[in-house]
Amino acid sequence: LKVNRDGGVVLSAPHAVTDKWLGQYIESKAGWIQRQLQRVRTQRQAIPPVIRSGAPVRILGRDYTIRVSPSGKNAVGVAGTHLMIETKEPDNQAALSRQLDRWWRMQAMERYTAAMHRYVPIMEAHGVSEPRLAVRKMKTLWGSCSINRGVVTINYYLYKLPAPCVDYIVLHELAHLIHRHHDKDFYQFIARYMPDWKEQNRILKSEYPG
Repeated sequence: LKVNRDGGVVLSAPHAVTDKWLGQYIESKAGWIQRQLQRVRTQRQAIPPVIRSGAPVRILGRDYTIRVSPSGKNAVGVAGTHLMIETKEPDNQAALSRQLDRWWRMQAMERYTAAMHRYVPIMEAHGVSEPRLAVRKMKTLWGSCSINRGVVTINYYLYKLPAPCVDYIVLHELAHLIHRHHDKDFYQFIARYMPDWKEQNRILKSEYPG
């Protein structure tokens, strides 16, 4: 039983299960379904589908309001509780999306790189050299690690979540360069350098990428 991010409720069951049992099961899970639907309704996308003044945006766990201003230059920056977008094409959604995407990707890479550099000395102490960092839009994963290629990929959308969540995902993926599997040694390694990792993991599991 799961609730999709679009609010759809999906139940998978063997063919032999009766409709009566399915109905009773769904009824027994009514409270859980309502809680999940509420969570979906309160989810905030990283970047709104329409870039316009008044639209909300989340950056590192904080809520901001977009303000689009016609200008002779293209620039993006945070001012107080606003994400200011100065643009030469205020009515061109494609141009606004590209402009915000470039800014977001640059800021995300800067933040992820800073997090990685804090943990690189730990990796090097275990005989692991600094991996290459990549930022990519991913639908289901917050991060991934290609051990053979020496590449850590962090989700583009992770930049919407609080900084400790970013740090946890970076540490998590780096840890795979030392401990490949999610076994006891892996989580002991994580806990050694981030004692509150379970709280960050809880937040991440309650959020959808995107």
